[in-house]
This record gives sequence, structure tokens and C-alpha cells, in this order.
Amino acid sequence: MNELDMQKYASLRRHNGPGGFREIFIKEMGKSHVWLLEPSLWEHAIFTSHPSERNQIAALTKKHGNIEDDIAEWVYHTKQKYYV
Repeated sequence: MNELDMQKYASLRRHNGPGGFREIFIKEMGKSHVWLLEPSLWEHAIFTSHPSERNQIAALTKKHGNIEDDIAEWVYHTKQKYYV
């Protein structure tokens, strides 16, 4: 990576969380860009790397055994917590 690419990468805001966003750095061939990614709560639940969120979803799955319904429940409770 050249100096400009390093500056772009260093400038990334790494705010993650429900209702949050991520900035991602993509370099392809000679071009590089910083993109803003705002995942839905469903996507966030599936791809989260936060231990507390993973543990909540895993506990729901262990209790009910249906990952789709468990993620739906997690999304519902997360919306209630952050958006009401």
C-alpha cells in the first residue's frame, strides 16, 4: 500500500453496533476507496463479532433450536432497546 492508501486505512471509523455502521477499505488494482456499510440488524446478528451479542444469540438458539426465529427475537428486542 502506498502512503495515500495507508492514510485512508488509518482514517477508518470503527464504530460497530446495532444501528451503527462500519467503514471498510477496499483496494483493487491501483485504486482504493473507503466505503460506508450499514448492515441491517439481521445482517448484524448473523455476522457480529461482539461476544455479548454472539452469546445472546447462542443462548436463544440453545433454548429454542431455531436460528431464524432466534435471530428474529434478538432483532425485536434490540429494536425495542435502541429505537423505542
